Amino acid sequence: MLLTRLASSTVHRLFIVASKPNPHLLHQGAALQIPPKTARTMSRTSESSSSSSSSFKEAFGNYADYLNNLNEKRERVVKASRDITMNSKKVIFQVHRISKYNRDEVLDKAEKDLAAVTKQYMVKLVKELQGTDFWKLRRAYSPGVQEYVEAATFCKFCRTGTLLHLDEINATLLPLSEPSIEPLQINVLDYLLGLADLTGELMRLAIGRISDGELEYAKKICQFVRDIYRELTLIVPYIDDGSDMKIKMDTMLQSVVKIENACFSVHVRGSEYMPLLGSSEPSSFLLGICPHDFLPALQVVFPVMVLQRGRHHLLDLKGNSSWKSLKGVATPMPRPEQSPFLPGYLQENESSAEFRDFIDSIPTEQGWVANHLHQYQGFWHTSRQLQGVLACQKHFQAHDGDIFLVTTPKSGSTWLKALMFALVNRVSFPDPKQHPLLTDNPHALVPFLEMEYIGKEHLDFTNSTFPRLFSTHLPLLSLPKSVEDSDCKLVYLCRNPNDTFVSLWHFTNRMRPADRGAGSLEETFDKFCRGVSLYGPFWDHVLGYWKGSLEWPRRIFFLKYEDMKNEPKLRRLSEFMGCPFSLEEERSGVLDGILELCSFQNLSNLEVNKIGRLPSGEEHQAFFRRGEVGDSKKYLTAEMKEKMDMITEQKLHCYGLKLYARTD
Repeated sequence: MLLTRLASSTVHRLFIVASKPNPHLLHQGAALQIPPKTARTMSRTSESSSSSSSSFKEAFGNYADYLNNLNEKRERVVKASRDITMNSKKVIFQVHRISKYNRDEVLDKAEKDLAAVTKQYMVKLVKELQGTDFWKLRRAYSPGVQEYVEAATFCKFCRTGTLLHLDEINATLLPLSEPSIEPLQINVLDYLLGLADLTGELMRLAIGRISDGELEYAKKICQFVRDIYRELTLIVPYIDDGSDMKIKMDTMLQSVVKIENACFSVHVRGSEYMPLLGSSEPSSFLLGICPHDFLPALQVVFPVMVLQRGRHHLLDLKGNSSWKSLKGVATPMPRPEQSPFLPGYLQENESSAEFRDFIDSIPTEQGWVANHLHQYQGFWHTSRQLQGVLACQKHFQAHDGDIFLVTTPKSGSTWLKALMFALVNRVSFPDPKQHPLLTDNPHALVPFLEMEYIGKEHLDFTNSTFPRLFSTHLPLLSLPKSVEDSDCKLVYLCRNPNDTFVSLWHFTNRMRPADRGAGSLEETFDKFCRGVSLYGPFWDHVLGYWKGSLEWPRRIFFLKYEDMKNEPKLRRLSEFMGCPFSLEEERSGVLDGILELCSFQNLSNLEVNKIGRLPSGEEHQAFFRRGEVGDSKKYLTAEMKEKMDMITEQKLHCYGLKLYARTD
């Protein structure tokens, strides 16, 4: 293989004489016959000095010729790469013309054009790379190679629904008409970068297929893109020059979100997007489904809507208006009965047919407490909680002065809620003996945004004090658009994953019905490491806000629980929220008073936090267990801690974020 065979010889080639030096370009001052200078520590004869000068001229002339030739070759390689890019894009554009009616015709032409790119333009690039230090020219030819990979993998997916692997692409590049030329072999990095670009084209393809009624095809594309994104997240930390990939990973996640949002829109308003089954061109050739089998297949996606409209359209398809034609049609499985003692957001209550259809279309895993967790926009939610997330995204209107407290579950939310409420409202409640925190649980004082929207669409926050204070577990990507568009501020608190997991394990076991028993530490640990936890994956959640805080430091304030426990940053926090301490407040001990009021010891010993429940169903005392740093070492084995540390290192270290993962 070209890259492999040339690698061993690249180092010494830098010093090989490519051609004779050009006396007209190099060392023109030699014609002036300037006497050479002699070093003070040496005694040279004029003959030896002249010989040395001649040797230098020849050597450096050769170096200059080498670099000159390399620059000229670079220009030719760039042109060859541009030709590959342009013609590969034409192949991609050709594939986008695909529909259920011309699939084979379009793909045949696209594959023919791709073969022409290989024979005409890839060969030209291969010839330019022969006998050169190819590794110095990688940035010159890499864009073209990546575009070629994107076009080849796009054609393969549209043809077979599968991924075209690196060895398969390289196999197509091996046969050459000139046996003396060593063939090009695409390297792993260029393959992965091209594959990352593929997801954007698949997103556009999915949107197009949805508009044509091919919802199942779009769902298949969505799962394919999710799979690529998931696997690449494990590889990115190993890429030395990963800057390009990191940028593309963000774009990939946006592609997943766009496909999911489009699929959800169709589920909610399906009949508005799908051509009528009784039209002259029914959308019935979905993934090879014949017209007579289409309705049962569609029933899985839109059970209620098809049942309501099926009689009329079955007349057109089969000439039979009887409901008997719907026998055998799949219907949604009944939801298992849930314990009435579970918090509302963990219950799987009855929901609309459209929402059940949506739930059935996204990835599902077994939950820790609730029966199921569902993945939406890359993160896991219970079905009831997800209803609140969707309603919140659609209806919540953020104001410029709003402040959001953001955490993953069991990362110090209760403590930070108390601190932020006390800071924002310290003028309204100056007397610590009459403070609302003495009579109300912190969670009752700060609205939990997405939970407030469960079963509701419109909420009235007009009576809230200014600034309005909200809490949420939503990842950055899932926040309502009004939050992004406004000038509100977000305070993010993260905690080391070991302590977060152990605290979450205790919390969820406390809520499990008695007849189900406690969840196994080992089983839930495995799920947490795989990212399957409420609002998980933990690392993706943290990383989203970390990167956001670097990009928008004026709007996102990133805190670590362990730092706060060691030295609470109340001054910085109050300044960020727009309510800094005055000199008089500091002198009178207001800051110390807030720290004392909101300390774990004080809050946990209050009677209000020992009895009672929140409206959502959780016991107040469930939020106060230990609040210690390093408590996880009492529960996790050495192997568990090592695994958690390794995942944390792989996921976060390359972004410059370090968490206190080691607790021994």
